[in-house]
Amino acid sequence: MNKHLAPTYQCLLNGHVVLWHQNSNNYSVVTSAFVELLGHYLDAKNSEDFMNSLQNSYGFDEATATKLETDITLQLEAANALKDSTPIAPDHYDTALAEITKCYQAFNSTFKIAAQHKGLLHYVHPALAHLECEDLNNATTEFYLSENPDGLHLFLNQQHYGSFPKKDYHLLQGRFVMLLLGAIHHQNDANWMASFHASTIAKNGKAVMLTGASGKGKSTLTALLSFNGFEFVADDVTGMLYPNLEVYSYPAAISVKAGAFEVLKKTIPEITTLPLAANHPKGSVKFLPVVQQKASHYPCQDIVFVHYSPNPITAALKPISTVTALQTLIPDTWLSPKPEHAKAFLDWLPGLKAYELHYHHNHEAIEIMEALFKN
Repeated sequence: MNKHLAPTYQCLLNGHVVLWHQNSNNYSVVTSAFVELLGHYLDAKNSEDFMNSLQNSYGFDEATATKLETDITLQLEAANALKDSTPIAPDHYDTALAEITKCYQAFNSTFKIAAQHKGLLHYVHPALAHLECEDLNNATTEFYLSENPDGLHLFLNQQHYGSFPKKDYHLLQGRFVMLLLGAIHHQNDANWMASFHASTIAKNGKAVMLTGASGKGKSTLTALLSFNGFEFVADDVTGMLYPNLEVYSYPAAISVKAGAFEVLKKTIPEITTLPLAANHPKGSVKFLPVVQQKASHYPCQDIVFVHYSPNPITAALKPISTVTALQTLIPDTWLSPKPEHAKAFLDWLPGLKAYELHYHHNHEAIEIMEALFKN
């Protein structure tokens, strides 16, 4: 019954099941009990057959079976629902319309970014300003940003790569990061499996992602660790490639919000002399350059949800279930719609270890992260 709504793949995880629906590229976490009922639902020929199956297997009465059929149908329809449509793309690409062009170098690659007007450049330039160079003629990769009443638009080497509602400018930033990662690491854009809303640090050949709600100290902790013996991998956006399932270094500076300036200045005094980013969408932000990464990519099987406390507490790192982590992680993550990528992501999840870090004192957080990398 309604087999067209069935999930394409599923993964058992901590007593729950993660379902993936190819029609919508949607992931959902459900209980094992729901999956058992789902099996009866999908195997049934019609409503009457489903009702009989539940009565024979569980002794459910007609009212209970009818309600379950309605609930399962609604949940499957929601899981298969397509996302909102994107803005209409411009019908042409014209660099002659660019008001400003800047050039950058990273990982032995030279690229340039042109923008229809200066305001558009603020979406991507501040984090890359420390990489700016004057080598426009030797750039092998060119990005172009434009806008029209329908939205924001992103081009790479004269090809359209995305259109985004203006209110969702962060989607443009995320797509830009993935395209730039591909360019500087010489990877095919089609091979990116995921883009996590997470910062990443590394040590001893492995990486750990740091994530958490806005204002909880994700980037602040990334900065602290990067200036205390850890390798900086990425700030705010972390890309994972298929088929090696490793995360890749992104050389943008770390974005530090105004509330963290005082927290960081004792450990990183140069934060006081950095200028505020002009007209940045997030408000008062400084971008802290970090020494470029030693390696281009790392295996990653750990994720830490960061909770900075403005009041003194004893720092603690505690494991949490992967299911709990996914409920926060998946909504903020871009995941490739390709079936082979979805299958690889689900295969990666059982090996993922998730933690919560609560801290106030910087030195305690650094010590805890040191211990995590030794395990």
